Amino acid sequence: MSKHQSGELAGIVIGSDGGLSQCRWLQTTILDSIPLARAMQLQVSRIDRAGGLHLSAPLAPNVNDKGSAFGGAIGSMLALAGWGWLQLANQSTGISQHVVIQRNQGLCQRPCYGALSVVCPAPAERDWQCYVRAYRRFSRARLRLQPVLLNADGSVASRMVAEYVAALQEDIK
Repeated sequence: MSKHQSGELAGIVIGSDGGLSQCRWLQTTILDSIPLARAMQLQVSRIDRAGGLHLSAPLAPNVNDKGSAFGGAIGSMLALAGWGWLQLANQSTGISQHVVIQRNQGLCQRPCYGALSVVCPAPAERDWQCYVRAYRRFSRARLRLQPVLLNADGSVASRMVAEYVAALQEDIK
C-alpha cells in the first residue's frame, strides 16, 4: 500500500478502484448541481497518484472569438477543480460541511487552443493538517489550493490561487 492510500499524504485517499468511483460521484455531483458545468461538457478525468484531481472539457463549447479557451470557462474550471478536490478530500476525512470558494486570483499566462485540462494538486501536508485541525476544533476551516490549466505540451496556460471554506450551511449564507 502506498503512503497516499494509507492516508499519510494530504487530502484525497484514493479508493481501491483507483479513484474511479470517487470521480463518478464527483462528476454526478458537479453536473447535477452546476448547470454551467453541463454546458461546458466538463469531465472529472482522474485522481493521480499524488492526489491531484484532473478535470477536462473540450474547446468547442468553451471557445472565445480568438479561437482559444474563453477566460470565463478557464476561471470556472479552475474554481471547480479546487472545489471538487476539497469535496473529495473532505469525504476521505469524514468532513461533511458545505464548501465554497471565498476568494481567488487568477493569472492567464498564455492562450489555450486545445481541450481544457485542469489539475488541482494536493496542498502541502502541513496545510492539510492545519485545515483538518481547524475543522475538528471549530466546525469551520479554510484551505488554499492552486489549480492550473495545462496546454497539450504540459506548459501552464493559467493558474489560480484560491481559498475555499468548509462550514455549516447556515454559516456560509
